[in-house]
Amino acid sequence: MVFAAWATEDMASRDHDRGWSWTHAILADGAANLTGLVVGTEATRIPWIGPAVAPVLGYGSSAAVAEWTHNVEWDQNIHDHGVVTGTLYSIGEGGKKTWNSDVVGVSKKLWHMF
Repeated sequence: MVFAAWATEDMASRDHDRGWSWTHAILADGAANLTGLVVGTEATRIPWIGPAVAPVLGYGSSAAVAEWTHNVEWDQNIHDHGVVTGTLYSIGEGGKKTWNSDVVGVSKKLWHMF
């Protein structure tokens, strides 16, 4: 829990340096970190998932929320496609960005390490 608070402060500080308000930065980064903690913790309660897979689920859910709050142009998508379609488009865009950066990107980094 202490690590999540430290990570939120670190991430929010970087976002604030990029021009975000402190409130916006802390809410966006805190939501991502809290989501990861809750999903990871709750996933350990599922017998067939167990502690081996729970960290991956926690990281993945945190990464998805971070993408949705940092890199998806919600306003533009809703403006271009309407409320319902724009929202669905933004959710899909966040999923695609999470896949590309946190699955493909991390896999490439790990591959090049070995």
